Amino acid sequence: MPPLLNVLKDRSNSISVLTALLKALNIPVSFHTIKRNLEEHPDFPSLLSLSDCLYGWEVPHQIYQIEKKHYNPEDISFPFIAHMVGEEEKFILITEIEAGKVRYKDEHKFDAVMNEGDFLVKWDGVILYAQKESNSGEEKYWDNLVKGWIKILRIPFLILVLALIVFLCLDRNGLSWIQSSLLGLNLIGVFVTLLLLTHSIDSRNPFIQNLCTLGNKNGCNNILLSEAANVTSWLSWSEVGFCFFTGSSILLLNKDVETLHLLGWLNVASLPYTVYSFTYQYRVKNWCVLCCTVQVILWLETAVFFFTGSLGVVGNISPFSILCFLAPVAIWSFIKPFLIDAAQISSLKLQVKKFKYNSSLFYQLLGSQLHFQIPDSLKPVQLGNPLAKNTITIVSSPYCGPCATAHRMVEEWLTYREDIKLNIIFASSDDIEDPSTQVAVHINALNSLSGESLLKQAVEEWYAQKDKNYEEWARGFPVEINQESKEIAELHNEWCMEAKIGATPTILIDGYKLPAPYRLEDIIYLFN
Repeated sequence: MPPLLNVLKDRSNSISVLTALLKALNIPVSFHTIKRNLEEHPDFPSLLSLSDCLYGWEVPHQIYQIEKKHYNPEDISFPFIAHMVGEEEKFILITEIEAGKVRYKDEHKFDAVMNEGDFLVKWDGVILYAQKESNSGEEKYWDNLVKGWIKILRIPFLILVLALIVFLCLDRNGLSWIQSSLLGLNLIGVFVTLLLLTHSIDSRNPFIQNLCTLGNKNGCNNILLSEAANVTSWLSWSEVGFCFFTGSSILLLNKDVETLHLLGWLNVASLPYTVYSFTYQYRVKNWCVLCCTVQVILWLETAVFFFTGSLGVVGNISPFSILCFLAPVAIWSFIKPFLIDAAQISSLKLQVKKFKYNSSLFYQLLGSQLHFQIPDSLKPVQLGNPLAKNTITIVSSPYCGPCATAHRMVEEWLTYREDIKLNIIFASSDDIEDPSTQVAVHINALNSLSGESLLKQAVEEWYAQKDKNYEEWARGFPVEINQESKEIAELHNEWCMEAKIGATPTILIDGYKLPAPYRLEDIIYLFN
């Protein structure tokens, strides 16, 4: 991806490297999906998170630990992800090793080369190798790709639209070139200070981080998170700059000459701040790209005022001039608490996720729940590895929409997890003519046959139907309905009544009811 476009994207190491791997294999998974799935994984950004995501997109892969004494690049297929240790633990995508040179990609470099000796020093021997199959990729790829780009481009698009509105609304013939130049500089100042305000709300924002690392060294955090970035404990220089540039932009729309005089002297008054900012950055040997941009804008504006003779005597300061600067102050004061709360909620979600996906805590809570005995005589429908140590039981109704979602989720897990098996108990009715009972009896009859693949296909196709039609589905899976399958359906109903199952789907993990606040989709990350 071109570096300029990459500024708009998250340059997290694991996200970038996995994206590069899938692109190299020509597997259709959108960047937005990769980012979302990885960040939602409780072990992000570990190798396990990469592996689980690849499983979810049906990408066959293997993870190897290679002893360096047995290392031979001719025995390795490319591309592969290598785990690097040392000063920085990270992943890189190796695309070629030839003539003592290693060609690789990471979040910063799109086609870099290092000496093979340096690679062997930093590499811990762990690699992830993946291959593409015909069904590899995500569902609704193009929809997700478009949604991802809309999300990435929404801020630049908003800025562009606002800029066009301002441009079209201006009476260009009524503004002098001096006012037009100053307005352009101030609008750039508004944009840059908005980025600085974004950093003050969320210093980990990927768009800001990418802008700050355009020079390969990020000094923004060191400067903007220091005490020097604040006027007081409750007011930052970024906020002062935003209100100054916004107020100046509004005031410039007033074509009064005295307006230029007022703005000119305000600019001159701001110059000591620029000296302070440059001096501080020089002293700490860190440079903030955005901060320096603001200082340059202030000096350029002052130059325009000086060389055009606009530093005249200021007459009476009108109430309108004061309101122009008070308006952005009032607006920012109103929306700032909401933005801070939103950023804190995002941070809290990450903390809660770490707590929620602690397996030890989960099993302690699970063990405190009511345990349901499921006797062998109940003969639940069983899918997956019969020797698996983890059992998910779904108490399901054949015509239940949420049940269909739960079945699809677990059935997908069964395709790549050997440590999980699924038991299905049907909650239908005592009436043999009831449609839900007919489906339950039919699947129980299929369960008595020896072929699991047929049973699995029947269950999948039943719950995949949007408009469920028993007769049409049954023609695809003919089976003799005997008395035993009817009795099993009755046993399932009796068990549900005795267990006081009040709603479907009811999820049991190893016989224990899934406790709140856990949901079925969380369980895949919690099994020991």
